[in-house]
Amino acid sequence: MLLRLSTARILCAMLLLNLLLIESVSAAFFSVGSPSDGCQFSDLQAAINATAGATDEIHVLVDYVGKPIRVNGKSLHIFGGYPACDAPAPVPFAGDLSVFSTLDGSLDSANNPVIIITGQSSVDLRNFLVINGHNQGSNGGGISFISGGNFGHLELHAVDVAHNLADKGGGIFFNGTTAADDLVLYDSSIIEFNTANDAGGGIRIQGHTHLIAISPQTTISNNTADPNQANDGRGGGLQALDSTRADIGSAGYNGNAVIDHNHARYGGGIALHDDAVAVLAGAVPATQARVEHNDATVSGGGVYLVPTGNTFGNSHYPALCGFGYGINGNSASDGAAIYAEKDDFLGGIIGDLVDLTDESSSQGSCAPIMPVVCALAGPCNTINNNSVTQPSGSVITVQQNGYFAAERASLSRNLDGAHLLDLSDGIGAPFSLKNALLASNGVDSTLIDTTAGGVIDSCTITNNDIGAASVILLESDVSLTLKNSIVWQPGKTTLAANGPFTGGANFTDAIVTDGATLDPSVVVSNVHSSDPLFAGPNSSNYHLQLVSPAVDYAAAGVTVDLEGNHRGKSLLRPNTPFDIGAYERQNFAPVTFPNDENFDELDAGTLPQGWTAATAGASSGWVVSRDYYDSTPLAANTGDPAGISDSTLATPPFHVNRYGRLSFNQFFRLEPNFDGAVLEIKIRGSEFQDIVVAGGQFIAGGYNGTLAPGNPLGAGRAIWTGDTPGFLSYQAVVVDLPMAANGQDVQVRWRVGTNATNPSNVGYAGYFLDDIHVDLDRPPPDKIFMNGFDAAVGAKSASP
Repeated sequence: MLLRLSTARILCAMLLLNLLLIESVSAAFFSVGSPSDGCQFSDLQAAINATAGATDEIHVLVDYVGKPIRVNGKSLHIFGGYPACDAPAPVPFAGDLSVFSTLDGSLDSANNPVIIITGQSSVDLRNFLVINGHNQGSNGGGISFISGGNFGHLELHAVDVAHNLADKGGGIFFNGTTAADDLVLYDSSIIEFNTANDAGGGIRIQGHTHLIAISPQTTISNNTADPNQANDGRGGGLQALDSTRADIGSAGYNGNAVIDHNHARYGGGIALHDDAVAVLAGAVPATQARVEHNDATVSGGGVYLVPTGNTFGNSHYPALCGFGYGINGNSASDGAAIYAEKDDFLGGIIGDLVDLTDESSSQGSCAPIMPVVCALAGPCNTINNNSVTQPSGSVITVQQNGYFAAERASLSRNLDGAHLLDLSDGIGAPFSLKNALLASNGVDSTLIDTTAGGVIDSCTITNNDIGAASVILLESDVSLTLKNSIVWQPGKTTLAANGPFTGGANFTDAIVTDGATLDPSVVVSNVHSSDPLFAGPNSSNYHLQLVSPAVDYAAAGVTVDLEGNHRGKSLLRPNTPFDIGAYERQNFAPVTFPNDENFDELDAGTLPQGWTAATAGASSGWVVSRDYYDSTPLAANTGDPAGISDSTLATPPFHVNRYGRLSFNQFFRLEPNFDGAVLEIKIRGSEFQDIVVAGGQFIAGGYNGTLAPGNPLGAGRAIWTGDTPGFLSYQAVVVDLPMAANGQDVQVRWRVGTNATNPSNVGYAGYFLDDIHVDLDRPPPDKIFMNGFDAAVGAKSASP
């Protein structure tokens, strides 16, 4: 097995570094620019020819505009952007290309790259604009590197390779013929607006080349592999062949993606062939390695993979790996995000922090070369907003014998075409989705179409616009495992098959829309059809409310969720602590009272933290209920039992600064005048007393009845009773707290009492409380009312 970052390569690189350090003491410095400025050479090629040492430096003036150059078998540092021949450092680059020195291919009438590097060479190029190379009929428009000897190395720092043309490798062509060949794009390396007549618009690497693009501010953008080239047109941004490897981890340039706005016939962003491996691994904190806004007229808007040959079991096949990636906003007729060509034994691999080394494969390890440091608030991996330009195409297409696995990934808002994931061609290989969100996609047929089945583990699939009757279609007699997942697509069946489910479909620990009507041959265990109660489905928030039945649903599951949070957080049921779906709820919502409480952050049956409930007699007490509510989906409730009862619900103590006001919504159906509800207050540790007796005043929604004898609340007391006005509508209550509450710690409580007059109590739902709000500090009113009289004028007031 060939490891792309092999021990031999690392040792070779270390030896080269040691050689450079040892010889640095004898490094020579050459200056290039106008002789009138005191420079040694007026021509860069002449300076290159004069160098001899392994670490010789050439300093080039900022206003230098030179012809194409050639380096053969030399190790050089070529630094442009110097303001003077004797300046200690170049002009810092901050986005202004005028501080670059220029190598201009238009100054050479022949078909040549701007820079030709051959043999055992190591070139460190900085602060240059490499432009206008024209190499029609050959390879490498801006830079051509064909290595020899023991190594080949090219690194670019603040280099813009732009507007160059070649048949292959419009910007850069690198053919690594040794065991250790590296092309490294450091900060402010920009490969843009280059064109390949055949393939590799921005960069083409072949042989054993290792491309490294993990520094900030790096991009391969707006390049083209001619889409009209019917025999090729592959790799608009990057084309990788043979046994090459590309480690792409840069966050991109000035907010744009590292592989951005490139164009091709196949593989608008990246085309991978043979045994090539591309690893998208976010190397910059809180960012992704992104392939975005690329397009292909035929296949693979973001990434295209094609093997060598077309025989099953062929050992030559490429691999795509992801660890903190984004493949977003790309378009193609088919495979808008990813397209893996037929007979690609290991077509497209997208995983998160999974070692994909396979001893039977030749592509070697997919492990990133440096730690992945993605720390985004949302998913680190995304395949979002891609669009299919032909109805028969799909967002992700993996043809015969290809394999697709996505972990900790969001696949959302992808539009058009037949499927989100199409693995329906030929024999196929099982797919794997783990900790994935598939939401808000729009497809004309099923969301997933497969001939090989697969595994869906800890995923949320919801709110997709699906043209077919089912979410998933099994094209042949294959198995599908669905576990720890939510598939909530009202009006759609979860699974369909072209024939019986004899291959074996197993649903375990899942919520699916059609759980009660699944095909009898589907083996189910702990599968239900309850609304999963997402936190905000209308705003694409598919986290779980605490009231969700998906919280604490399963006894086991994967260790982290879509956002990297640890799973198995027992909030309600310790024996089944794992939430199902893509998200694991981490804790209870914080206490919101004061100033507000609407009970919606709770689970059915619980009460807010710090609130106290008490009951006597026949009452079953206070619970949080879904039966009636004002704000979705919960309200506090106590019943109207057939017997004598006394049930109270009290807030935690809170401090009133001045002129406090309490408001809430209530719904009640209580036996008129025999059963009733009241509001009470406790000030400075005193006993609870009725809010009106204590000096409070109803502004809206006051008591509507008087209590008959036989109720523990006391005969003759003012109460709420009967049916809420409007029957099934809530009543808004507003009450000013007593003046005695100013500057004091207080509690309020709701108290419901019943008697035994109606033993059957048919049709009485009880009392429901919702949407509580308290103002703790209000401006002084213009007039203070005492016992209904205007204190200022001494006359009876008609209203407050």
